[in-house]
Amino acid sequence: MEQNTLAPYNEQTGGHEDTLFMVDDGKILLKLYPNTSQELGNYEKFNAEWHHYSLYTPHFYGTQGIDGKTFLKLENLTYGFTSPCVVDIKIGLRPFAPDASESKQRVQTKKFNATTGCSLGLRLIAMKRYEPLQKLNINYPKSFGIEITTKERLKAALRLFFSYSTEKLDSEILHQPQCSSYQESNADNFPMHSVFHQETVKQVLIKVEQLRDFFEKTPKPQLNFYSSSLLIVYEGNQIESQDHLPEPKVKMIDFQHVFERIPDTQAGKEEDGYVFGLQNLSSILQELLNKQ
Repeated sequence: MEQNTLAPYNEQTGGHEDTLFMVDDGKILLKLYPNTSQELGNYEKFNAEWHHYSLYTPHFYGTQGIDGKTFLKLENLTYGFTSPCVVDIKIGLRPFAPDASESKQRVQTKKFNATTGCSLGLRLIAMKRYEPLQKLNINYPKSFGIEITTKERLKAALRLFFSYSTEKLDSEILHQPQCSSYQESNADNFPMHSVFHQETVKQVLIKVEQLRDFFEKTPKPQLNFYSSSLLIVYEGNQIESQDHLPEPKVKMIDFQHVFERIPDTQAGKEEDGYVFGLQNLSSILQELLNKQ
C-alpha cells in the first residue's frame, strides 16, 4: 500500500491537514510526524498501564508502516453514522506541555488568552454539521473557532451545532459560516427557524458528566492532559435515521502531551484544568437544555 492510494478522512474537523486517512472496518490511519511521535507511546499505555482511561479514548489497533512512514491505526469515531455532526473542543487551562520552550509558551499563551480557554477551560476549535432539508454538510473551520471569544458565543455555537434549520439557508451562511454572522444578544435564537436536538444533547451531557466523574474519582496513575481535545459526534440526519439512530459519542483525542501526575516533577505539579473545562461544558449544555 502507498500513501497516495489512501482515501482522505473527510470527517476531520480540527488537527493538522493530510494526517487522517480512511481504511476499512471502521478504522482510520493517523500519520505520525517527528514532533507527534509521543502520541504512539501514549496510545500504547492506554492499552496497558493506563487502561482505565480506555473507555473514554478511541480504540488503538497498533501501527502500520506505509512508504517508510508510521501511522497509528485507530477507531473511526464517525463509523456507523449516516451524516455525522462533529465538533472538536480543546479542554483544559494550559495550551502547552510543561516541557515546551519559553517561546512556544509565549505564542500559545497569547493565542489561548484571546479565546474562551482562559476563562472556561474549553475552546471550540472547529465543527461540522448537517442540514437535512438541503442534504448538505456545513464545515466551520478554525477561523470560525478563533472568533469564539466569549461564553455567549460559545453557547451560541454549540446551540447551532445541535440544531438544524427548517428553512433553506442562504448561500453566504452555507459557504462562509462565520461566528460574527450572528449577534451575541440573539445567540439563543440562531438559526431563527430551527429544531434543537434536545434528546441528543441530554445524551451528550450524561457522557460529559460521566467523564468528569471519572476524572474526579480516577484511580492511579492519574494523568494530566495538555492541549487535548474532546470530540463529540452525533447523527445529523435524524429524520431519515429515526429507526436506527446511533448513540452520540464523546471521546478524548489528541494525546501528544500526556503526563503522569508524579510528585516533585514539573508535570506532576501543574494543574491541567481538565475537570474545570468539563464542568463548564456541562453547565453550558444544561443551560441550552433549560432554554428549550
